[in-house]
Amino acid sequence: MAGRARRGWWGEEPPYRHDVFVHTHHLRPDLPMPGGTTFRFIDEPIETVLGRAFAAAAGRDVCLAGGGGTLRQYLRAGPVDEMHLAVVPVFAGRGDHLLDRLGGDGADGFRVAALLSSAAATHAPPVPG
Repeated sequence: MAGRARRGWWGEEPPYRHDVFVHTHHLRPDLPMPGGTTFRFIDEPIETVLGRAFAAAAGRDVCLAGGGGTLRQYLRAGPVDEMHLAVVPVFAGRGDHLLDRLGGDGADGFRVAALLSSAAATHAPPVPG
């Protein structure tokens, strides 16, 4: 079971092939994985985490992923310029409401560029608009 704790949906080798910065409250040592991916666990402010991610990306795109609480923090901070939302249906009263409690402009200024649906999820990639 201990070996399995280091596996994700991808199996033994993550598909990223670059540093992945995990914004967390539970610091742990960096986790190098096969294929060039290293998970780096950071508990610093959003601006610091993004600064490290942008420096590591060297001009390429930086992607954010996480639950509703994490994404709300980044939306409030303002660095998000495009989103791809995968909305999975759950029973009423469950789940985390992504766009609740944003304050200020929140998700204002975004528009839905496309809406793709399947039996498992609805994908709504909002873009600035």
